[in-house]
Amino acid sequence: MISTSCNDWLRSTVGEYRIIRTLKINQRGEVYCIGCGKEKYILKLHNNNIYWRTEIQSYKYWVSAYEQYAPKLLHIYKNNDEYGILISWLPGQSAENVMELTKRKTYELFRTAGTLSKNLLNFGKFNHFGRIDDDGKFIDYQGQDIGQAIYNPVLYMEHQYISILTHVKNIEVLSSNDIRFAKALLTYLNKYNGEESYIVNTDFLPSNWLIDQKGKLTGVFDFEHIVFDCEVDAFIHLWLDYFNNIKGSEEAFFEGYGTNPIRSKPEQARLYFGLYALHDISFGVETNNQEFINHGIHVIRTLQKHEFP
Repeated sequence: MISTSCNDWLRSTVGEYRIIRTLKINQRGEVYCIGCGKEKYILKLHNNNIYWRTEIQSYKYWVSAYEQYAPKLLHIYKNNDEYGILISWLPGQSAENVMELTKRKTYELFRTAGTLSKNLLNFGKFNHFGRIDDDGKFIDYQGQDIGQAIYNPVLYMEHQYISILTHVKNIEVLSSNDIRFAKALLTYLNKYNGEESYIVNTDFLPSNWLIDQKGKLTGVFDFEHIVFDCEVDAFIHLWLDYFNNIKGSEEAFFEGYGTNPIRSKPEQARLYFGLYALHDISFGVETNNQEFINHGIHVIRTLQKHEFP
């Protein structure tokens, strides 16, 4: 629900407006399509200032990689613990139901998305890892200033993994066998020696793509998960939620991208799969979302039987 202060800010920014459609309301925030005269805008409200700060940083420096498919950042909103952005409207509907597309349209969509994803590599290689806020400060996943960047990819992965594993172990959701297996995945840490840092979008998913009635890509949105990271991390969510379920999508995407890091770096991928599973469990417990908990447990237990979940 749009607060009184945000309502006043919107009116002073764009004038009298109307809510055309509520696009999303969940634990992380709210998204609305609003209209003012003949103009349309997207209002995105964050419940967490970490992602708000990262998304602003992304709009400033990285979103140009998505060319005409990305909206424009128009205004930034902050009032006490309220955080938001106003961005330009893009045509199309969510590609979330991509499985309903024909085989040919699915191929074209994922190939186009792979080509766009590759554009982030054009920003070059970096020597630090992690999340940066809108002021250029390095922050952890709780939004705290960590003072300096992490330059060692092994230490970067170890810090993330052990932190979330310790948390999940303490909330006693996984069995002792699951915990032992999750710890054993740390043997893959040495596979990160010498790994380069890139700008990657870990949330580049069909749920954040827009398509027209012919299934062609018309827009890309949600950039709060663009971080300095290992290349493999960009594709873990895609694998878990889409490549595994949509025949031909993996091949099409990486044809556009040019190479398949998950297949060429399987040990790195396994550690990331474990990391994402633990994050799902932690997030599910914090938000009382059993679906996330079950998904995380499923990935951990599938990894014990197969190379990839």
